[in-house]
Amino acid sequence: MSNGWFLVHNEQEWIEYKARVSPQSSENAVQWGEGPSEFPCLVTSYSPNASKMVSCYLFLAEARKLIEAGGLQVVDPADKVQAVNTVGPQQAEFNRSMWAHIRTMIQIGKDTGGITDDEYYQRMYDAQLNAVDQDEADVKRSLLDGLDTGDDS
Repeated sequence: MSNGWFLVHNEQEWIEYKARVSPQSSENAVQWGEGPSEFPCLVTSYSPNASKMVSCYLFLAEARKLIEAGGLQVVDPADKVQAVNTVGPQQAEFNRSMWAHIRTMIQIGKDTGGITDDEYYQRMYDAQLNAVDQDEADVKRSLLDGLDTGDDS
């Protein structure tokens, strides 16, 4: 019986996978095959008897064929950040500007109790627009940091 598919990124994860799914047998060590020929891969295994495990692997090239056969598009990991932003460039700029205005008004409200000075508002707006840009850059950086591109360098 299969234990499901597991994503294995490297040799260390392969060792951990084997320890996790091996049948518990105090009499004999469980025998495994050679293991995956490349990483990352998906792996599933079953045990035809208490001392042997048989595995099946799905490698990137085959996974790509399967995804494309299903009518889906393969996206480069670096493009995932762009895919998060589903609005067009004009809407994105509008949203960015509106968020900066809102942040500006909140800050002025806290600082002065009301919007009374146009020059002060413009300085605050510019500062908040920069803060919005920084927030967006931080989110993109966080998303990129969370991506596994398969590059161990």
